[in-house]
Amino acid sequence: MNVYPPEAHPPKNWATLKKEPLSFIKAILLGAGIVIAGIVFTIAIALIGITLFELSTVLIYEWAH
Repeated sequence: MNVYPPEAHPPKNWATLKKEPLSFIKAILLGAGIVIAGIVFTIAIALIGITLFELSTVLIYEWAH
């Protein structure tokens, strides 16, 4: 039994989230940002690795001699 007339109920697609597609410029900037972040992360890992290698060679040399 419907208490309200059909006009009183909101439509079925009422209050749905509308996803607007990213604009082309935003998509390019987002992609470039991810690439730059990956490059920076790779360089940081390489520098940490080089530093650990240099420190360990000195310690191993002093320990061996």
